[in-house]
Amino acid sequence: DGMDNWSEYAFGLDPDDGSSLSPITLGLQRATATFTYTRRDPALTGLVYEVWTSPDLGAWTEDNAVNEAVSELGGGKQSVTVTLSATVPLTAPKLFVRVAAN
Repeated sequence: DGMDNWSEYAFGLDPDDGSSLSPITLGLQRATATFTYTRRDPALTGLVYEVWTSPDLGAWTEDNAVNEAVSELGGGKQSVTVTLSATVPLTAPKLFVRVAAN
């Protein structure tokens, strides 16, 4: 599926399932500046998740996004709804968002 096993672990995906492709469960909603993704519970893993944005996939800027809602999915997994900061140009023709786990 093109994703390494560590990333699949960090985002609560199954490395043995080829249909387990993306942690993004609800893409960017420009009207509300929100999106939703799955992850492992940071309290259990020590992982830190960061949100980055780019207008062109070249230059990336870390966003001071806010985790608006965190829902427990069981098995140490969470669903997180993120609201991007007001500095993100939501009116730009293109906007790319990625979540990094460290």
